[in-house]
Amino acid sequence: MKKGFLFIQGRKKEIIVLSNGKNVNPVEIEFDLIARSDHISEVGVYDVKDQLHAVIYPNFEKMEADSIHHLEQHYEDLIERYNATVSSYKKIIKFSITKDELPKTRLGKIRRFLLKEVVDSRKRDEGLISPEVEPNDQAYLLIKSFLVKQTDGDVRPSDHIEIDLGLDSLDKVNFLSFLENTFGIELEDSLFSKHGTLKSLAHYISEKKTRIGWKRVSIGGIFSARNLISICLEPGSPIFGSNMCAVFRLRFTFDSEVKGVRISRMAPASWLLITKVSLMVF
Repeated sequence: MKKGFLFIQGRKKEIIVLSNGKNVNPVEIEFDLIARSDHISEVGVYDVKDQLHAVIYPNFEKMEADSIHHLEQHYEDLIERYNATVSSYKKIIKFSITKDELPKTRLGKIRRFLLKEVVDSRKRDEGLISPEVEPNDQAYLLIKSFLVKQTDGDVRPSDHIEIDLGLDSLDKVNFLSFLENTFGIELEDSLFSKHGTLKSLAHYISEKKTRIGWKRVSIGGIFSARNLISICLEPGSPIFGSNMCAVFRLRFTFDSEVKGVRISRMAPASWLLITKVSLMVF
C-alpha cells in the first residue's frame, strides 16, 4: 500500500525466501535489469543455495546494431552496476547467457522452476542429443578442429561461439588470428555477432576465403613498410651493428624460434620489440 493505492507486483509463489528470512521478488529484479538495458530480450532470476542467478536471453539484433561484440563482458558490467544499487541479499552472484528464449507458460509467464534446467541442460543432455548433420566442408572441418583444441570439448554445428563454447576476449582474438591466417581474409570483431554459430561462421568463411592453409612469413617480411610502426633510438641496445631497437606492430601468426626464444600463435596487432640478443612480444 502506497499513498492509498495497492500495487500488485507479482504472485506470492514467485517470492524467493532465503535462509536468513529475507524475501526476494525476482520479477522486480528482472524489470530493473530490462529497464537498465535494451540489449536484454528476456531475463529470469532464480536462486541456488541462497545465491541469486540470472539467465539472460540477449537482444541480438540490438547488440549488433550498437556494435556490441563481447556479450559476457557487456552483461557483466550491467550486473555490476545493478549490484552497486541494491542490498546484499538482492545482488546477482552469477549469470548465464542463453541463445534460446526462456521457457514460458501459455500466458507468457517465465517458468522459473525450469531456469536451472536451461543452464544445466547442455551438460546433462550432452550425450543424449541426437548428432547434428555436419557440413562436409574443408573450412568447417578446420574451424571445428581448432575450436575442439581450444575448448578441450565437443563442438556442434549449432554451438554459439561465445554462449556455448565460452570463448572469452583473449580466446576470440586468438581465434580471429587463426581465421585470418588460415583463410587469407581480413575480419572484423563484429564477425562473431553476425555469425554467432559454428555453422554460420564456417559458411561465411567458406564463401570469403582466398586460400586454405597457413601463409609462410619470412623474417625479412617483418621489416616491411606495412608492418613498421616506429623505430626508437636506444643507446646500448645494438641491433645488426647499430645502436638502436626496433618496435613493430604485427598482424600475422607463426611458429618459430629466434635466438632461443619460442614464438607461437601470435595474436594480431601485437607489439614486437627486437634487439640483437632479445625478442619480446607484448
